[in-house]
Amino acid sequence: MKLKERVLKWWYFRMKNPVMWKGEKGGFKVVFRRFWMEAESISGNWKCRWTAAEYPYGYLNVAVNQNNEETLWGFVERMYMWSMLLLRDPGLAKDMDKAVAKYEKRLEKVKPEEEDEDVAIAQMKDLQETVEKKRK
Repeated sequence: MKLKERVLKWWYFRMKNPVMWKGEKGGFKVVFRRFWMEAESISGNWKCRWTAAEYPYGYLNVAVNQNNEETLWGFVERMYMWSMLLLRDPGLAKDMDKAVAKYEKRLEKVKPEEEDEDVAIAQMKDLQETVEKKRK
């Protein structure tokens, strides 16, 4: 990638991607930007990013804006714990694989007509309103 392209990309994602919310609790820091959410440990040994197109971003952004930060911190702590323990214990990895397989089977049984579209539409409206508030 040419220097000019890198500079333009950096400018777009930094200048057009302002910090919307920032917090620190326990051993973690979280930053919500317009296009992604980033969580990291204060020690620097773990870092994760979810883009705005992924479910955790929208769900946790709404939770933070409704002053329900405990949901965010619980999620970050779980992700850290699971990522740190997954390869240490083969039994845990096997249990998580079983749980994901069971979840996938449960999803296969759900028919599209049974999904509640009103809930999904309400969630998307909440997210859009939150993003619009931050832009102003």
